Amino acid sequence: MWYSDKVVFEYEEKFAIEHQDLAASIYLAAGGDESLRVRDNTQMFGNKLRERNYPNLQLEVSIVEGENHRSLFPYAFTRGIRFVFADK
Repeated sequence: MWYSDKVVFEYEEKFAIEHQDLAASIYLAAGGDESLRVRDNTQMFGNKLRERNYPNLQLEVSIVEGENHRSLFPYAFTRGIRFVFADK
């Protein structure tokens, strides 16, 4: 979420201007032991998506205590897969 001066926030803003819905399941996660920048930007992006009130957006944001950038992947991958495919 922080890469290239938060360019993903710009992409999201452009999308929101042209769309009233986002039919997607999105799982965002950051480790509690990652930098404050990483945790805050992950949370801010999730909040921005929630503020849009997209009718068909399924969103979960997790800050996982005790995990860092490298150790988070197994946790986030399995939780993300379960979340994205829960209704399938």
